[in-house]
Amino acid sequence: MKINAKQWAPRCCMTQCNNQVDYHKRFRKMDGTVGFRWKTMCEDHRTVKKSETDQFKMSRGCENKDARHGFACTAMITSAAQLDIHHRDGNRHNNLASNLECLCRNCHQVVTLNNGDHLNRYTNTVKEFDTWFQAS
Repeated sequence: MKINAKQWAPRCCMTQCNNQVDYHKRFRKMDGTVGFRWKTMCEDHRTVKKSETDQFKMSRGCENKDARHGFACTAMITSAAQLDIHHRDGNRHNNLASNLECLCRNCHQVVTLNNGDHLNRYTNTVKEFDTWFQAS
């Protein structure tokens, strides 16, 4: 029986978007479980509605200007490509608006390392690798 991994997919992080996201890739862990590296936005907001996503990021800018993470951001933001969407609780599956903030790439990396979010980032795993993906 082939099971669709998409049924566990988180929702898009953009407000009022109820689409499920896709995964970048799946991988097999050392213990035999399968993990997924989920995207943050649905395919529409990554391609067709990218201008809406860029507008959202630029309207917020780097939200660490007020030193809420222990250091003040001094980056000059000129493009939406400089901004990342950060999940405050470290859970990439929690795409609620209250859990999201825009950070520049430098701030995002420092905050992720300081919080240890990179250590438990890919928690969606499923046992029995062979039942998940069978050769077509």
